[in-house]
Amino acid sequence: MKNPADFLADVVGIYGYQPKAWGHKRWLYVSASQIGMCAKRQGYMRERGGQELDAERPDAWGLFARGDVGEDWMCGVFDRAQLAEHGGPKLGLAFSAIGKNQVTIIDEINRLSATPDGIMWIGAEPILLEIKTVDPRVSLAAPKPTHWRQVMFAMALMERVHSIKPKRAVVIYLDASNYANVTAFDVDFDPIEGDLMLGRAMMIHATATDDLEPEGVFDGGSECKTCDFAAQCRAAQVDRVERADASSDLPEDLVADLDDLATQRQAAAQMESEAKRLKESAANQIRMAMDEQGVSFAQTPGFAIRQSVTKGREACDWRQAVEDGVDLSAYVSVGNGYPRLTIKKVATDAE
Repeated sequence: MKNPADFLADVVGIYGYQPKAWGHKRWLYVSASQIGMCAKRQGYMRERGGQELDAERPDAWGLFARGDVGEDWMCGVFDRAQLAEHGGPKLGLAFSAIGKNQVTIIDEINRLSATPDGIMWIGAEPILLEIKTVDPRVSLAAPKPTHWRQVMFAMALMERVHSIKPKRAVVIYLDASNYANVTAFDVDFDPIEGDLMLGRAMMIHATATDDLEPEGVFDGGSECKTCDFAAQCRAAQVDRVERADASSDLPEDLVADLDDLATQRQAAAQMESEAKRLKESAANQIRMAMDEQGVSFAQTPGFAIRQSVTKGREACDWRQAVEDGVDLSAYVSVGNGYPRLTIKKVATDAE
């Protein structure tokens, strides 16, 4: 048997997460929690079926577990608040459909679903609740766009198919490192935006995965970093590039749009280069100032600044190994290709 610490880590890895049990085949529905995701990602999720997590990424359940724990804790707070003498009865405050009593709203005809984290009642007014845990390093001035879309979708669905029709929602963010730090945002129901969310869900249902847009890519790729299907999506992009014609006559309006986008990209690249220079300059000035004082830590009104030394990376000179006659062929693999975009400024007569 391995040492107890490693054994315990394996136990957590195997038994750490208990997926929620759903009363419906969730992958057949477009849900509120996924409506803000990339459309192509949702298509891949539909094709994968009932598997909630990528089996090749067993660590992926950690964020789900964190969210479940945070939600359970907050629901306990709600229970205590509505039962307390100075809470529920005096304030006209009550909560329903929270914790184990959570309810999934379903439109069976259109295959839409939403599972709010609860309903807060202030008098006779229902207010939809959505609970999230958030990294303490994240600064929020408004709900994250995907969470705004989630509650807007849920309110729109309830407006259509449920007897309770909230006109307001609250998105609650719990600091994952300290539950005492809570940030909450009001979201008013907008029927037009709600209908757009429901329409988007219907579009995703009606569109084959191959024809859904890779919106995460279009939006800069941040969502792709946590997507189970990033490699699959990238392979599809590579296939399209390889099958594309080298050149073709394009519509004038598309040519104009491409020219505008290329101009934006070049301008952004210049700003990115300048921002990187300024970042490195500021970092070096901070290091020099701290070195002059002989300190590795400084506390300012706005920041805690620390200098430390990282462990050096191990490196292998495989070229030298080959030259020395070491056969590495059994250890060499070729990764997937990726689409590369090259933009060059066209010289004009004036230039």
